[in-house]
Amino acid sequence: MPARFPSARTLLVSCLAWFSAWAHGAPSTDADAELIYRRYRTTEHSHGLYEIWQAADAFVADSNRKHKTRLRAIGPDLRIMVPACRLPLTVRWTPRAHGERGMGVNVYCTRSVDPRQRQWDIFVPVYVPHS
Repeated sequence: MPARFPSARTLLVSCLAWFSAWAHGAPSTDADAELIYRRYRTTEHSHGLYEIWQAADAFVADSNRKHKTRLRAIGPDLRIMVPACRLPLTVRWTPRAHGERGMGVNVYCTRSVDPRQRQWDIFVPVYVPHS
């Protein structure tokens, strides 16, 4: 069976979406991030990126209030998929020794629904927005 190639329209839309994501980097507003991550909610079997982003964002907002900073959580990588967590998520600043690029937080699950992946942690980048 011969290989099928995507149509020109599909290719164009994919390229435009990729370029837009690359050019903008982080969502420009919290409303943009909300729209993006709202599509990825927790189900019975997988933990939603929306809830992971919300946990990171709440942690960063709390830190902002305490230290009078204006950091923002960008959100986890949209390609990540992890099993649902049975316990509340915890969030901590990512240690510099972990080799992640730039500043960020790690969102932790200490007990998931999947016996093959009992625990997990997800890096969420944090940045200072331009004025």
